[in-house]
Amino acid sequence: MSPPDAGIYGIILAAGGSTRMGESKALLRLGGMSLIQLHVEAMRPICNEIAVVIGADDQNIRKEIPQGVVTIFNRHWDTTEPRHSLVLALSSLPTAARAFVIPVDMPPPPTAIYAELRNKGAPIVPTVEGQAGHPVLIPVTPTRDELRHNPLNVVLAGAPRHEINWTDSITNFNTPEEWAEWSSSRTWSG
Repeated sequence: MSPPDAGIYGIILAAGGSTRMGESKALLRLGGMSLIQLHVEAMRPICNEIAVVIGADDQNIRKEIPQGVVTIFNRHWDTTEPRHSLVLALSSLPTAARAFVIPVDMPPPPTAIYAELRNKGAPIVPTVEGQAGHPVLIPVTPTRDELRHNPLNVVLAGAPRHEINWTDSITNFNTPEEWAEWSSSRTWSG
């Protein structure tokens, strides 16, 4: 695989309180690694720089974030939406850049999925049987400004779609049962 693209950044949204899960989703473990570590490792071969937006449980999550990854603290995590965390991250990037965005509460995509989407250009929304998933690839501008007024799914409503062969693109872990069901049959293979 080619080296990371200088114009592509990675953003992992991990600021939420994980109230339905009962513990931080970023700290869930698979194959001896935390979910946040697995997301970083999946992005690293593709992205020039990776940022994790944290809020709730920030001290414990910081301990799990690999060296060289930027952390952005959303001090209003409990009163804002994920789009506000994304705006914080996008505000630190060059306007000509593109960024992969993924919530921490889903499986880390294989690096090949990132490469496939990168080659499609931005914006691009992956789909599985027509259902929109993640990671999405967005242009920093104008997305950053549009997010101030609308959630990401509204901003990307007219974006091109690309059908991918990775069903976990539409998987989320919101409860211990969802995590247990998914993780009991998986190992991390990057």
